[in-house]
Amino acid sequence: MKVNETWMNSFLFNVMLILLSSVSVTQFVAQAFSQYTRLTTIDLIFGTQIRYMKFFRFFFDNQIFEYALFIWSIICGLYLLLRPREQINVEKEVDKRFDL
Repeated sequence: MKVNETWMNSFLFNVMLILLSSVSVTQFVAQAFSQYTRLTTIDLIFGTQIRYMKFFRFFFDNQIFEYALFIWSIICGLYLLLRPREQINVEKEVDKRFDL
């Protein structure tokens, strides 16, 4: 991010993406390392309370969350392979900024 060059709606959208993904990543890590999270608060929240709620029970029983995370990772990886980030000539950018 650059000072005075980042739009507020872009910033808020990025924050929203981070907030949405943090819950799913926390759930995935808590389940992946269940031996280490045993008898902790996160195990109580994801392992007991959320897992047996009526709405989420189907998703946990069929491992929908894990498959969705895996498929999304594959899609993002393919996208980044096919459309890599644009390369910026750093020297020209520095010269332009400092009027050299």
